[in-house]
Amino acid sequence: MDKTLIALLPFFGVVTGAFLQYIFTNLRERQSQKKQLKIKAYADYALAAAELSSRDKNMHAMARVKLTDAKVRIAIYGSEQVVKYIADFDRNGANLANFEGKKRFIKIIKTMRAENKKDNVTHEDFAQVLFSSDLT
Repeated sequence: MDKTLIALLPFFGVVTGAFLQYIFTNLRERQSQKKQLKIKAYADYALAAAELSSRDKNMHAMARVKLTDAKVRIAIYGSEQVVKYIADFDRNGANLANFEGKKRFIKIIKTMRAENKKDNVTHEDFAQVLFSSDLT
């Protein structure tokens, strides 16, 4: 093998390694940013839904704007399953005042949580945390 080629091999190895590190770091950073945007959209959706279910009518107009904003971000960053559950919730009236609406909302929140944290929080525990009552 030519001595020049042998001398250049470590250089090419360093350049290739630096390039791959740059690519993988960039990819990981983009994935992390996307995950953070998704988590924020999910949290904003839940908060806006809670504001809409309050009795304070003055909060409703702003809560609707927040809810729409969160839904748009979920449509962009959210998982297919969460988008489908929100669509189902909306198609059925998006009502947190009745049993079926609460069940659908819990399904949304439970799916959002499962994407970010693997655990076994029960439907009943979500009902208690979200609505201060068991839905049995």
